[in-house]
Amino acid sequence: MGHVSIRKEKQEDLKTVILQKDMLLVLGAIFFVYVNLFNSLTILPLYVKNIGGSDFEAGLLSTIFTLSAVILRFFLGSLPDRLGRKLPLLVGSFVFATSSLLIWLAPNLVWQALARAYQAIGMATFLAAGSLVVSDLTPVKLRGSVMGIYRLVTVLAFMVGPFLALSLINNYGYDQYFISNALICFVSFGLVLFLRETPESKKKDVISPFSNTKLLFQNVTLTKTYIAMAIVASCYSVLITYVGIFAGSQAGIDNLGLFFTLFACIGGLAGILGGVASDYWGRSRVLWPAVSIFGIGLMVISFLSQLQGWALYFGAALSGIGFFGTRPILIAWVVDVADEKIAATALAMQENAIDGSYALSSFLFGLLTFHASYAVIYFFWGLVSALSPLFILKLFKAKI
Repeated sequence: MGHVSIRKEKQEDLKTVILQKDMLLVLGAIFFVYVNLFNSLTILPLYVKNIGGSDFEAGLLSTIFTLSAVILRFFLGSLPDRLGRKLPLLVGSFVFATSSLLIWLAPNLVWQALARAYQAIGMATFLAAGSLVVSDLTPVKLRGSVMGIYRLVTVLAFMVGPFLALSLINNYGYDQYFISNALICFVSFGLVLFLRETPESKKKDVISPFSNTKLLFQNVTLTKTYIAMAIVASCYSVLITYVGIFAGSQAGIDNLGLFFTLFACIGGLAGILGGVASDYWGRSRVLWPAVSIFGIGLMVISFLSQLQGWALYFGAALSGIGFFGTRPILIAWVVDVADEKIAATALAMQENAIDGSYALSSFLFGLLTFHASYAVIYFFWGLVSALSPLFILKLFKAKI
């Protein structure tokens, strides 16, 4: 009976936290910004091709966006620590909205590249600030659980955004797409206007943004989370970038949409369960097995030619658990251990680990395809990733 009452009390606490006015406002704002972001990642390369650009130019513009975000975070990532959470959220949502219009109106690819660099300001300001507001509004005992729900919101954006965007383009064209993509972020901007500044963000004596990066890496636990995030991002990169090409080369596999549906749906559930489990059993005990599961998912996908759809869909399920299951744990763990004066900088560095690893892994995988088959690369990439927690724990002399 005691365990039942404790569980019921925790469920009631979770409901109370989620139904806070400010929590609903920030989750709504996050949803619309992530719809815009996922649309940009998936639709803009198609748009570049549509207006006469090459595959290389489409990839180059995406790289400009990613690298600009990495660089800008060193300067803007600490804004929520220094100026509060609300201003970066307003700046980020406004930039995402207006960048959609600037990309649409760009007369050539050079101007479009400048617009993508401007769009990166949104990445550098909004994402970490949004995570921090969710964390500020959540008691420590529920942080993993709420972060799981927060990541579910982003999963829904991933599922809804590109699907609706493609439907809009197919029926009305790119003009309506860009206008709609801008409008949804103006909605996000409006929601943030009603958001109150959280008490936790009103800090004094905040460390300089140029002196805190070294301090972050002096924290062993933070360093482990960044390494784990880089591994997860590398697996995600090679999965999203190349699985379509790999599956397309195999006879009898013609439903890649089911792969992404399973990846997102099972991943969304894994995000919630992973966050809740990390609140009960600890971050480390849940994180490292999830990282290994992602690696195993890639290994399963490597057997596409032998197992066909079974490998693709089972691999999608395992990869979804590995990717979405780790994200809320890593965000919660960073906030748990980072000095409160540099929490935003710590989360910004985590985003840099994601983007840097994503770009590097995609490039490295592409180079490896000149020397080995997709099946071989996926198998060994997955194997190294699956075993990586053992090496990390041994390196830092840590226990699960």
